[in-house]
Amino acid sequence: MKLNRTMALGLGLAASAYATSAVAEALAMEPESAGGLCEIDPSACPKQGDVETLAARQLVRDLWDIGGARLEPRRGRTELRYQTFGSPTAEAIGPRMAIDRWSSDRLGFGADASFGWWGAGPPSAGGLATASAFAHALWVPWSTERWDAKEQELTAWDLLLQVGAGAAARPEAERFPIRPAVEGTVGVRTFLTRSVALFVDARAATSLSAPELELSGAVGFAVFVPRVVTFRSW
Repeated sequence: MKLNRTMALGLGLAASAYATSAVAEALAMEPESAGGLCEIDPSACPKQGDVETLAARQLVRDLWDIGGARLEPRRGRTELRYQTFGSPTAEAIGPRMAIDRWSSDRLGFGADASFGWWGAGPPSAGGLATASAFAHALWVPWSTERWDAKEQELTAWDLLLQVGAGAAARPEAERFPIRPAVEGTVGVRTFLTRSVALFVDARAATSLSAPELELSGAVGFAVFVPRVVTFRSW
């Protein structure tokens, strides 16, 4: 079975390469041999850059269609996240922002900061009830991707796990001490396009010097740059 799959994949790749070469050769005709189109409208003649782009897209489409390419939508990209979180234990609600860099399709590193306001915040802190900043590592243990080769667009779901270390602050008798803290987050994310994703997550954080578990949930969106999505052959 494995040999048959390998032979099928090899034949598919060979056919794909031949078809792609044919497309490139057909598109790369000189204006004199391209027929009446170039004479009527020179701007419609194929350009070298267009030929290379179309040939590369055709190859990726063929590889994806025959199961010979693996989509890696996170590898080598920077993720900018914005969330609104709510914490019943800290009696706070507010924004959380993060920036992440994905070194592989499964592993990334980044940092985030949160600021929460609500009734528990002291007047001296302007009503601020909680604040934190963490450096963190991210891991995607499960994901499912779908690539629309015709539209060159992505839809996907993934499970995201995050652990971080940093500092957190909570009000105490009109003071706002800053203490070392750790956090753990689990989230689910869906890609709407290859650049935009929505997600929800749940976080547990605690101070190391004065353990007090802070639970929170958040919803938000993420923007991935650049727009280029990585493919790898099997």
